[in-house]
Amino acid sequence: MASDAHAGRLIVVGSGLQPARHAGARTVSEIERADVVFSLVDGLALAWLRSLNPDCRDLGVLYDADRDRRESYAEMQHMILEQVRAGRGVCAVLYGHPGGFAQVGRKAMTQARAEGFETRMEPGISAEACLYADLDLDPGERGVQSFEATQFQSQTPISHAGDHPWWVNVVTS
Repeated sequence: MASDAHAGRLIVVGSGLQPARHAGARTVSEIERADVVFSLVDGLALAWLRSLNPDCRDLGVLYDADRDRRESYAEMQHMILEQVRAGRGVCAVLYGHPGGFAQVGRKAMTQARAEGFETRMEPGISAEACLYADLDLDPGERGVQSFEATQFQSQTPISHAGDHPWWVNVVTS
């Protein structure tokens, strides 16, 4: 791809919760045709991504237990944007749905867009969608209220019988 100032582009896609099964045809196509793929997924999904595009870089290596996650996220965004600015077609693959609980993709897209680059997000099957299917729930019947689990640590949300906080198993006091 040419190194014209605005030739780069960023497509952020969701792998779904079961990447090889949940990724749609459009997501797979974006991964295959990208010049470079950045991923924030588990090891099995990473191997699958590398079978689709050999230039797949694992952003997970930037996590460090002794460093604030926001610093890791900023470094991930920098790595992604560096390739976009170099005029490359970049695909960022995030676990689940790339717009839910996924700062890296959203912030990278916002910055790339502000710099005049093409951006787009392709959805993935989210934990919420899987929950509805697994429990045979229709959120249209009575509505849904969803909280991110750390809200239960830092504040007292309005709670109703039947609320189900997300990711409680990974919350620590």
